Amino acid sequence: MQRPICQAHPGQPAVASCSQCFVALCTVCRQFDGMQPHCPHCLRKLRRAPLVRALVALVVLGGIGGGGYWAYRTYQPRYDYGAASNTVHKLEAELQKEPCDRPKTLELLETMLAAGDSRGVLARAAAFSAACGEFVQTRRITYRAHQRLGEADAAATDLTALVNSEPYQFHYRAWRGVVYQEKGDLDRAAEDFRQALLLYPKLTDIPLNLATVYEKQGKPCEAAFPLQQLVFHHSRAPWTPGIRARIADLLQKGGCSVVGEGRATLRMEPGQLQIRAKVRLDDKETASFVVDTGASYVTLPRALAERLGLDLAGAPKVELQTANGRKEGLFILLGAIAVDKLAAKRVPAVVVDDLGPGVEGLLGLSFLSRFELRQADGVIEIAVPTP
Repeated sequence: MQRPICQAHPGQPAVASCSQCFVALCTVCRQFDGMQPHCPHCLRKLRRAPLVRALVALVVLGGIGGGGYWAYRTYQPRYDYGAASNTVHKLEAELQKEPCDRPKTLELLETMLAAGDSRGVLARAAAFSAACGEFVQTRRITYRAHQRLGEADAAATDLTALVNSEPYQFHYRAWRGVVYQEKGDLDRAAEDFRQALLLYPKLTDIPLNLATVYEKQGKPCEAAFPLQQLVFHHSRAPWTPGIRARIADLLQKGGCSVVGEGRATLRMEPGQLQIRAKVRLDDKETASFVVDTGASYVTLPRALAERLGLDLAGAPKVELQTANGRKEGLFILLGAIAVDKLAAKRVPAVVVDDLGPGVEGLLGLSFLSRFELRQADGVIEIAVPTP
């Protein structure tokens, strides 16, 4: 029987075989690790094994240590909701069962915000949107969370979504105006405050905001109007004397005080359902306007505005709620309006496409609130305010 030949040296007889890979070994190739013969390749592997195991262990331990350090640095304890904790936990448990329940989501967000967890509100609202789709009403809450965190741009984005969803909701315009005012974006703030007052003229805080914005813009005449409207709607409020003093100061600064003498007496003519007045506009056109104390602004149709030569190209757009439904208009400033011997300068007004048959314009509060008014039995008396 022929003896095995060494795998590495074919001319040499084999004297052993590798205990790991079982190849034939001659006396030159045979090496020992303890009592077992090995080929050179397997012996090198055996001698490297402890080092490899040590390196693997170091890597694993390093990963565990690094993960632990990352967990330590990024760990944030659950927010302490205090007295609201039970309510938050209950709502979270209910939303685990019905994650897209909108009323419960709004209740949870409101509760979290009331407890001061603004970041939690934003995270929870984002998770709801990702799982259940856009629910614009959550932005009524998230805008406040952003505002508290000093994130004015994000707050304005939330409010813009709300305005787009309900253009005739005055709250959204007013809230966004406040955000723009805080940002120092005075043009946008004025636009939103103006629009809020058009939609709901009896607001008490927004006229003050709008007057402040106009003053910062160097527009004292425009600043006086929202305050005049405020006094008109809340003449018996205890703070009206202070507002009147501010109005007088603004009118004097802007050179837009009312002028004239005596009284303009306007009567409802037989067969008419409205009181009308002959109105002189910018000393150019005279028209028969309906006297409307429910209209925030003097309002005129586009045809009359064009006869006056008014530049409407860059006028800001406004949304109006009228007796004939919703309309779009353009906000402008008239140089002067006169009724009989009474006149006012720099009067804010709105231009609409049409006011309906037989109506050449509306004499609204942007003119009327500058005067003292007395109404009784189909008669309105307009007089220069007493000092």
